[in-house]
Amino acid sequence: MVTAAEREIEHVLDQIRAIPGFERFLRPMSVTEICRAGGGDPVIYLISAPAGSYALIARPGTDGKDIAEAIHLPEITSVDVLRLETFDYIGDDHAPGLLLAQSTDPLRRRTLLPIALARLSEMRPLVAPIVDVLTRSSGNRAVVIPTGLLGLIPLHATPLSAEDGQVLDDIGEIHFAPSAAAFAACRTRASTSRQERFVGVANPQNSLSPLPGSQAELAAIQSLFETTTPTSCAVGAEASRTWLLQHVEHATYLHLACHGASTPFTANGQLYLAGDSVLTIDDLINGQLEGCRLAVASACQSGHYATIGGADEFTGLPAGFLLAGAACAIVTLWQVNDLVTAILMVRFYELLLGLEGGSGPAGSPVAALRKARTWLRQLTAKQLDDFIQMHPRLADTFDRSATRHDSSTPYASPQYWASFTAWGT
Repeated sequence: MVTAAEREIEHVLDQIRAIPGFERFLRPMSVTEICRAGGGDPVIYLISAPAGSYALIARPGTDGKDIAEAIHLPEITSVDVLRLETFDYIGDDHAPGLLLAQSTDPLRRRTLLPIALARLSEMRPLVAPIVDVLTRSSGNRAVVIPTGLLGLIPLHATPLSAEDGQVLDDIGEIHFAPSAAAFAACRTRASTSRQERFVGVANPQNSLSPLPGSQAELAAIQSLFETTTPTSCAVGAEASRTWLLQHVEHATYLHLACHGASTPFTANGQLYLAGDSVLTIDDLINGQLEGCRLAVASACQSGHYATIGGADEFTGLPAGFLLAGAACAIVTLWQVNDLVTAILMVRFYELLLGLEGGSGPAGSPVAALRKARTWLRQLTAKQLDDFIQMHPRLADTFDRSATRHDSSTPYASPQYWASFTAWGT
């Protein structure tokens, strides 16, 4: 019976592969195809298992031959990854994991999340091959495909030593992707030009708590675009699912500043819009974002997803944006307050567009986000105040007292900047 079922499946697959454009349907990618997907940059699959993790690296060789290597990392098992996400016992107490630290009330979250993020040092053996590849790469870039729960860990924030404060983000530019095939599609989309339009929603009027900072965030970002690019934005009661679906197919830049919900145990992330309407992956999946260079969901936990049967596949808002046609998706792994999100997002777009002291456009959303995270880490309290005063829409919303901090670099902790992650290119 099993043999007969296998023959029937193979017969169906042969019929599908006979359709033009589906010749490679469900066929595994070769090393050459994976290298080609990276566009000249190394591609690194990270896989965790009970006996240890593996870094599977595919990269072009200097002699024209593609190279594949597997590095066993016995120090990090799938149990270690699960403990980092949930909790780990230390004597009679326990250290919170990244997911559990986020699921508490805001007051406890401010205490528990830094403790959970301090445990990122446990991932040093896992990111060591990435450091090596980035260092040897001519462009200091790599495509990283974190399988399973690894994609819920801010690997870019992993400290490389206990002494100098250096993190993986300092070494090079990492392009996260759900698979090599998905990244190849993102590269093709990124090189396709179309008439630009910025589309955004913020602070939708619904039964959830208001987000006045998101409205200032969107207004400041819109002002960066409107001198050169048509914009369509909705806030408050107008920021509904109906309005968004009427405008989203025209967006080359899509910015969603609203509440969101997504977990590692459900396949469909969602964003809450005006009138308690909800935007889900299913609303976007049928090419709604075809031609979209960048989709940003600066909502809480928009970067969570559910893993499914395939080793390098997952479902959720990050993959949903890419499946819907976007070349790059920027999402968040945990809740970040209004002020921090607003200033980071405004600086990100300045860097992306080559504005306000930038040395020209950053080249890609991934590069711009990396620069923005570094900027936020190093931002002094004085620079923070100056930045807000330079942007009237931010200054009108955020009280000056909100910018007063005891620390000289108030946002150096990863709890502020590491949540923001880019998928695609």
